[in-house]
Amino acid sequence: MASKLSSSSSPGLLKLEEQLTCPVCLHHYTNPKTLPCLHSFCQHCLEGLPLDKKNETYYLSCPTCRHCTELPEEGAGAFPVAFTLNNLKEIYSLMKKVVDPEQVVTCDNCTTANATGYCTNCSQFLCTECISMHKKWALFANHQVTSLDEVTASDVSSTSQLLAPAKQEAPLICPIPSHDEPLKYYCDTCDESICRDCIMLAHKDHKYNLIADSFTKHKEALEKSLNPVKGKIEGLKKVLSAL
Repeated sequence: MASKLSSSSSPGLLKLEEQLTCPVCLHHYTNPKTLPCLHSFCQHCLEGLPLDKKNETYYLSCPTCRHCTELPEEGAGAFPVAFTLNNLKEIYSLMKKVVDPEQVVTCDNCTTANATGYCTNCSQFLCTECISMHKKWALFANHQVTSLDEVTASDVSSTSQLLAPAKQEAPLICPIPSHDEPLKYYCDTCDESICRDCIMLAHKDHKYNLIADSFTKHKEALEKSLNPVKGKIEGLKKVLSAL
């Protein structure tokens, strides 16, 4: 399991807390909105600001730079959403989960072992065994898995890049030129990924399933086959501890 850090010893976490603190209410942003001057505030904080009225139009003054901004007819909720801050809030939640010394991060896949990495494509914490399985499957071969040790040792900018959701990869296309279809199925008979055209032609009478369903089935079978090995490992640990 990756070593945990307290928030006081994690510069990256403290930096994120500063960036996520609204300068008006001094709490973490709630539904952050960005003004034309590019300063951001909670929507409810903007709604609580005093307004100036000129020729039937209401204006508010930015609490940071005092730039005067026309209030939309729909109210403060019509200002643009601060998507960058919302993304940082997600990263902060993930990072806080990793560095909190009192919280054990459990694998989101097997839900039993301690997580040692984070897949940005799947947005899941994974243990060592699940990471190994993740890398063996062609469907997940290009996924970005970050070590939790690397996350806790990074500064805020690096952490944002490590935990940020990965760009969605284009679907894998069948290698047969005439098919030009995504690989959505898995043929159990041939032990390979196939497309819709493959099913109609070369794999017509074979046993096949959706890749996601096939993955679950093979994962359960692999875990079952590993159970005897896990039992032997525990036995060996007891023998070694007795030496």
